[in-house]
Amino acid sequence: MGNGAPRWDLTAMSSAYCNIATATATRDAVAINLGVTQSGDRAPAEVKPELLHRILLAPRAARHLHQVLGSLLGEYEAQRGELR
Repeated sequence: MGNGAPRWDLTAMSSAYCNIATATATRDAVAINLGVTQSGDRAPAEVKPELLHRILLAPRAARHLHQVLGSLLGEYEAQRGELR
């Protein structure tokens, strides 16, 4: 990778919008679950999120993602106000 961001091979890439995320960790990996929930006019107890992606990260990659997201969210909140 050297200096800067890696040059990604985008041939197999797909994109998905997610509005819900959870994470768990074991000794060997961090699992991030990404999904979407469409509540409409249903009661919260009736809403079942659709799991779109489960991403397993090595702990070092999870630490790096944590740092990157923290920086990005700090910039976002500085421009648009604190997320609640």
